[in-house]
Amino acid sequence: MSGPDFGAWYEATYPRLWSWVRRVLGDPNAASDVAQEAFVRLLQSGRQSLPEAERAPYLFTIARNLMRDHWKRRARIDESGGEDVRSVAATGSGDIVAAIDLERALDGLSAQERSIVWLAYAEGWDHRTIGRVVGVGEKSVKVLLFRARKHLVRLLGGTS
Repeated sequence: MSGPDFGAWYEATYPRLWSWVRRVLGDPNAASDVAQEAFVRLLQSGRQSLPEAERAPYLFTIARNLMRDHWKRRARIDESGGEDVRSVAATGSGDIVAAIDLERALDGLSAQERSIVWLAYAEGWDHRTIGRVVGVGEKSVKVLLFRARKHLVRLLGGTS
C-alpha cells in the first residue's frame, strides 16, 4: 500500500490511534508524538502493505511499545527529581455530566485497563487481536476486561 491508498488509511486510522494513546497516557501532546512515531515506524518496517486486519493491530502494537518507552523515560525523570512530565488531560467533553463522569472514571483505571477497554469498545476488536496488541493471551484479555469493567462500574458509583 502506498500513495493515495496509504494516505486514506492514515487519515482514517490516525484519529483512532491518537484517541487510544491519549486515553492510555493521559497527555494529548505525548499522544501526538507517539501516534506520529508509530506511523513512521510502520513505514520504516515495510509492513504497511499488510491486510487491514493485521496492519492496524501491528500499528497499535508499535504504539504500545512507544508508550512503554515513554513511561520509562518519565520514570527516569521522576526518579532524578526532574519535573513531572505528565500534563493534565483535557476532557473535551463539554458540559455533559455523564461524559465528564466517564472521563474521570476512565482516568481512575490503570493504563492497562484503559487500554483494553478502549480497544474492546472504541475499536471493537476481538479478544485475540487485543491480546496481540497489549501482549497477553486471549483468555487473559477476557479476565482483564471483566475486571476492568467491574472497576469502571465501581468508579461510576454503581454496585459490583
